[in-house]
Amino acid sequence: MSTTGIPAKVDAVAASTHKKPAEVDPETKYQTVVESGQHALRALLTINGGAIIAFLTFIGHLWDKDRLPPPGSVSLLATALEILVVGTFLTVLAYGAIFLTNVLSRYERTKASDRMFGVTLVFGFLSAVSFLVASLYAVKFFVSVSQ
Repeated sequence: MSTTGIPAKVDAVAASTHKKPAEVDPETKYQTVVESGQHALRALLTINGGAIIAFLTFIGHLWDKDRLPPPGSVSLLATALEILVVGTFLTVLAYGAIFLTNVLSRYERTKASDRMFGVTLVFGFLSAVSFLVASLYAVKFFVSVSQ
């Protein structure tokens, strides 16, 4: 018997089956972060750009039917479009920042690369906030038109 009260053979088997998690290569971690970031930016570009296309299509439809909303309501829609354009631009800037992050990382400029990664996160976050704010303006527009 071992000191734990468990037969030594069983204790040895239990110890041998308990494995440590496999170490992940730093390069693999880096690639995973880069790919995840690119997927997130692609999603931001899609939602902002898609919303712009949807708004422009909606306006075109109203224009064709001679049913343009009153001027006060149009300013809400125009504001939403402006914010979406800014959000799309911020996403493009985030793509540029992530490119610079990768370049700096390859040249082993760790501090600069970390800072540029932070800039990428800020641009991405602001792009998402832009979509949210523009969506709120769009809701206000639809509420004002429906009354």
